[in-house]
Amino acid sequence: MSHLEYVQKAIAKIKEEKWDDESAHEMEDFLYFQILHWIADGSLSGEDAVECAQEALKSTDIEFARWCA
Repeated sequence: MSHLEYVQKAIAKIKEEKWDDESAHEMEDFLYFQILHWIADGSLSGEDAVECAQEALKSTDIEFARWCA
């Protein structure tokens, strides 16, 4: 599975879990962390990194409460 496919599947899963704010928020944070990890370890760069970041930011269009205790 490509990085972009992973991100797309993660976005779909966040949409499925949006009814559970805490779970959806945790999944969103993990997705962002995962992308940063790929960039840091060199496995994601250039246009692929841009595409993954753009896809991941689509999570901001999913409505659920984002908050931290």
